[in-house]
Amino acid sequence: MLFDKRGPQRMFMPESWTVDYVEERFRELRPPIVISFFDRYSHLNCLLETILKSKNVDEYDIFVVQDAHPTTVHDKKEQENLKIRIAQMRHQTAIHFVERESNYGVGINARSFGSSAIEVADSCIFLEDDLEVAPGFLEFATEGISQALKNPHKILGVNGYMPPLPTQTKDGSISPILMKRFHGWGVGHIGYHWKQIQWPSIQDYRLLIDHFRDEINDNLGPDVWNMIRGTCFGVLDAGDVSVWVYCLLNRLSVITPSVSLTKNNGFDGSGQHSVKTNAFDIKTLPTQTEFDWEQIKESPKMIKKAVEFRNLMAVGGEK
Repeated sequence: MLFDKRGPQRMFMPESWTVDYVEERFRELRPPIVISFFDRYSHLNCLLETILKSKNVDEYDIFVVQDAHPTTVHDKKEQENLKIRIAQMRHQTAIHFVERESNYGVGINARSFGSSAIEVADSCIFLEDDLEVAPGFLEFATEGISQALKNPHKILGVNGYMPPLPTQTKDGSISPILMKRFHGWGVGHIGYHWKQIQWPSIQDYRLLIDHFRDEINDNLGPDVWNMIRGTCFGVLDAGDVSVWVYCLLNRLSVITPSVSLTKNNGFDGSGQHSVKTNAFDIKTLPTQTEFDWEQIKESPKMIKKAVEFRNLMAVGGEK
């Protein structure tokens, strides 16, 4: 284990060899992209195809990090096809395939390599293999990271997912807004916060109960309480929940697009913790690649809609 959930330990730790690996390949053009992968080849191929449609994709250094399979029973043909596809992608962007020799588990695999990237670049874009991204997502995440670096005492970072809500504007334009709820489906982190995030403790849970109950219910939704409780008591291994607690205790917001720029295909039952549902599905990702960064502010209307959406899901909404 790279961390101990029983106490307030730093939850994201870099590895020396992966720090060196990233440092040798990082071109210092854009934040590095880390993609955590195990064996969902069709999902990963879908993600890579959408990434190739992104604006300025040639300026990003992409690291696909595969956790070692615990058995030899996996599709070697698929593995070879993936290596061929990644080699083909190198004509369009700088992409690197890292095959681990050990099985860390999906959470630690992503966090440890991501920590190494942040150690080198002071920021990182994280993607899981079951996502699709809109053509403008990388640009949005890059600028969101820049905004967080300028104002770290107010902004944690950026995420690309927004629940399927009605668009905020009549003309369908997309604006960056500040939200309190962090979604882990396509995110951008900065080192300033990443290095301070710890596993939340039972004491943190009591503090939230005593002093943050209304803020959580109003800004995140009451559906989060079971996940927060499970993480604080060491029952649930959920990195995004730890980020929620960190944001709450430090009064931080997350830059979020008013319309989702990422789509999660993992609710098909194929993931480690996934269930089958279409409740969070984004039917069509927008093609917009330009966003108005002049004014980034909270949108009480969108926050309310997002909480109402989560409340509906918590009581048995669409499945």
